[in-house]
Amino acid sequence: MDGSVLDRSPRRYVQHLPLRRDFRSFKLTLVAHVFSSGTANSGYISTGFFGGLTLGRLVFIDLNRRLGERRAVFFYTIAALGLEFVVWFVPSLVGSAVAVSFVGLLLGPFYP
Repeated sequence: MDGSVLDRSPRRYVQHLPLRRDFRSFKLTLVAHVFSSGTANSGYISTGFFGGLTLGRLVFIDLNRRLGERRAVFFYTIAALGLEFVVWFVPSLVGSAVAVSFVGLLLGPFYP
């Protein structure tokens, strides 16, 4: 490992696979139980998260170069944490779905 914050080695990818599955299952459980919504809405929210991951990898390339890796990761982490608080404390299905999509967008640049 070369000390890079954005390490893309296969070992790191395998370590993050369980996190990705657990994050998705947590969101599905949250939507199904807290908002009393069906599994279809849960699937839409999960799709929004992974769509945000994909867009985040493409959209923030230039911004990451300008800010630098450490600053970018710090900024994205703080913003994603703030949006997670929105998901937890705002009792709105649509608001939570949008917040989860933006969390995916912000985590995309450094989440394998």
